[in-house]
Amino acid sequence: MFTITAVVTDDFGAMSEPCKIEGLEVTQKRLFGDANIFPAWARGSHGPYGGGEIGIFYYLIPYKLDVEAVVGGALALKGEPWKSIGMADFLINYHAGPAFFGAGAGFTTAVKETRDADFELLGNVGFDVFNNWNQVGSIFFRVRWPMGGERTFADNHKLILGFRLLF
Repeated sequence: MFTITAVVTDDFGAMSEPCKIEGLEVTQKRLFGDANIFPAWARGSHGPYGGGEIGIFYYLIPYKLDVEAVVGGALALKGEPWKSIGMADFLINYHAGPAFFGAGAGFTTAVKETRDADFELLGNVGFDVFNNWNQVGSIFFRVRWPMGGERTFADNHKLILGFRLLF
């Protein structure tokens, strides 16, 4: 709770008596837009990708627990038969000061014609580089682990190192 004292002055220099406002509460911003950019390495395609995502970010408990939902894609930086991919992610993150870690689920379109799309488990760790209440910038590392079928983690994971801007 905060107390504010205000004095008003008009165009002619007349001043009011001080006015005191007590019990003012400032709430933290909880809902943010979310934009991520990243390079990625996809095992299975043995190649690099460059990508980005946009979405929403919401603090369930401010600066302790959040949910993040993003969609985007990545351009294959290696030629045929590898394809650019679309992605969708849903994550829950726990914050310990500026550091955070979390998990979630994701979807990735096929990386080449002979492959199917993947449903994936996600792991996420990161660190807030800046936080000025209205914007938060973070560096994050995400691993994507395909589920089902014959896809093993050793041969089909994706690694992402990126920058996230909450606005």
